[in-house]
Amino acid sequence: MTVTIQRKFQEISESQLSGEIPDEYDFGIPVASVALDWNDLKVIPLVVLVAPAGAGKTYECRQQNDQLRQLGYSSFFINLVDLSAGELEEVFTSAEADSFEHWKKSDDIAFFFL
Repeated sequence: MTVTIQRKFQEISESQLSGEIPDEYDFGIPVASVALDWNDLKVIPLVVLVAPAGAGKTYECRQQNDQLRQLGYSSFFINLVDLSAGELEEVFTSAEADSFEHWKKSDDIAFFFL
């Protein structure tokens, strides 16, 4: 059984990450902030997801990667542990490596989930 998660995200500024967290914050995120979803994040050139271990970051990034690939986008999920042991091209399956080489020769955007 697959469960679809409709997670919402909040933008956090650098100043919000330092110092004391006021009471109006929930897990360091301003409660009154505008919530973003995955579609909002996909149009931002660089996104860093910060959450406690076990929150589902890896699962959701894999799911988003799979969905984007099914829609025909160049999208790559790269486990940082694997990447730390070798070169980028070495962490891909044969099909992913072909897709990566094709993307490098194109003008298309790509999504990287690290």
